[in-house]
Amino acid sequence: MSINIRNMDVVAKREYKEPCTPQMLEDIAADKACEFKPRQWSHYNEVYPGVLVGGESIALDKYVLQDMGVTDVVNCTQGKDPGEVNTDARYYKGTKIKLYAIRARDEEGNRIVPFFTITTSYISRALEAGGKVLVHCQTGISLSPTIVIAFLMQMNHFDVRDAIRQVRYHRAICPNQSFREQLCELNKQLFPMNSETT
Repeated sequence: MSINIRNMDVVAKREYKEPCTPQMLEDIAADKACEFKPRQWSHYNEVYPGVLVGGESIALDKYVLQDMGVTDVVNCTQGKDPGEVNTDARYYKGTKIKLYAIRARDEEGNRIVPFFTITTSYISRALEAGGKVLVHCQTGISLSPTIVIAFLMQMNHFDVRDAIRQVRYHRAICPNQSFREQLCELNKQLFPMNSETT
């Protein structure tokens, strides 16, 4: 079930009595319960009002971003190595787009928890200022959705399962095992009652 906020479907929050597990999150992202509309792959999708998730191709098309009204870009994979997207503040020169970049890797075992709070703060400030934010990694399937899921959990008090449903409702995603484990850890911190075994 979803509700409509500013002409956008937002997944209704549910009550949970069991702790989340990485497998549970994988099942939601894979849509094993068949609760989401089929989504075609796209370069980007608005997954929450004012928050878009995408990959390298849309991030590098600064004039399309500007035409879409994007005011801020969060590059989750800043750098020149394979798997990274090489943009910096100079890349968006000549536009009004502001860049916030972190250098995380979409690899099993990579700890991205240290980035959750700083990216959530940045996205929140941009939205509060009336902006529209693109959060991207190379493909927009694992790392950038994980950052947005953490944002929804921290700023909008979504349980991780609701946050994944929210993003998955609008975009096909597949956070890696390590990222799902870290999201479950965050969920335990934010919602200790949902993390207790009954």
